[in-house]
Amino acid sequence: MKIFNFFFLLLICSGLSAQESAPKPYGVLPSARQLKWHEMGMYVLVHFTPTTFENKEWGYGDADPAIFNPTQFDANQIVTAVKKGGFKGLILVSKHHDGFCMFDTKYTDYKITDAHTPFSTNPRSNVTKEIFTAFRKENFWIGAYFSKPDWHTDYYWWKQFPVSDRNPNYSIQKHPEQWKKFSDYTHNQINELVSELLGGYI
Repeated sequence: MKIFNFFFLLLICSGLSAQESAPKPYGVLPSARQLKWHEMGMYVLVHFTPTTFENKEWGYGDADPAIFNPTQFDANQIVTAVKKGGFKGLILVSKHHDGFCMFDTKYTDYKITDAHTPFSTNPRSNVTKEIFTAFRKENFWIGAYFSKPDWHTDYYWWKQFPVSDRNPNYSIQKHPEQWKKFSDYTHNQINELVSELLGGYI
């Protein structure tokens, strides 16, 4: 309840200074579902990509998917391990900054289900779907981590410009059409996750 208490205190402070025309508190109160995540206390974050095979936490969108073949992947084993660890929920990294998708998206070939990824021939290749299905059967809370920055797509790191930091490597103001492509691309993938894999569980 710490989050709720913080927001409650914020609202009280705002009320005390209302006569002075103080601005309204930033943000909104957390939903009941958000509070539930907070109250669970312990949930596990699962993250593996082609860079895992290179002993890196994440890459820069240039890892070769041909090296990624997690043949020992078993969603049910992960469920068992998480249960034994006393965790109450799971968040899966469906896409990190490197742009590699752990689900069967229609909007990029840089994904675990693409033909250039050896694991794509495995019946369990849609890892996100496999994990969500397995955890949902055991009544776990599930969530998807989805990175908005995508260092693989040309819509974010445009090849005609050098890359200097983690942000888009072009001026959004000067190239709104390129940013619109990235915005559409991102929204389309999020819609896939919510409608096809999370099933509205957000």
